Amino acid sequence: MLEIIFFYLFFGSIALYYGVGLKKILTIRKTPLCYLKDVLKSLFITVSVSSATFLLEEYVFARLGISEIYPFFMTIFFAAISYGIHRLIKTRVFDFTEDYIVPFMIVLMSLTEGFSFLSTILICVSGVLSFYLLILFVFALRTRFKIYQKDAGEQPFFMLLLGTAVLFIAIYGFNASWLNLGLIL
Repeated sequence: MLEIIFFYLFFGSIALYYGVGLKKILTIRKTPLCYLKDVLKSLFITVSVSSATFLLEEYVFARLGISEIYPFFMTIFFAAISYGIHRLIKTRVFDFTEDYIVPFMIVLMSLTEGFSFLSTILICVSGVLSFYLLILFVFALRTRFKIYQKDAGEQPFFMLLLGTAVLFIAIYGFNASWLNLGLIL
């Protein structure tokens, strides 16, 4: 189970591997402490939707032989729970495109890649945490580039995109086949 956590926390990150939420990450304006409420909201939404959909798929749809329709019910559960959380917390205008696309994609990824209930929940938690860890990384890059912005005159968005690309290469670069000495003849 520890392999699942580390894989989806670093290597299978939904923002780095699939590119979901990169625009949101690179254009952040809030401080990292402001994201604590978003982390808790995303964790609750992803875990509750994926567990309800997994149990429905496992005990109802699989027995009926119609397990291919689980994304439809996942979308219904996601919309209902997200709207309920929105009404409970009283956040700004309810918008599915801005705040809810990343948790939606994390739920979809966890349901398609999870092989048991526990692995599905671990993939959800690791996916949400990896997204917000990447926000902390970009925030650190942004504060670092503010120091050099006066001298270099570079665009901060370009530098953040370049920093994210370097992180992507650093994480996935070791997996290149030419680095494996056993394959060289």
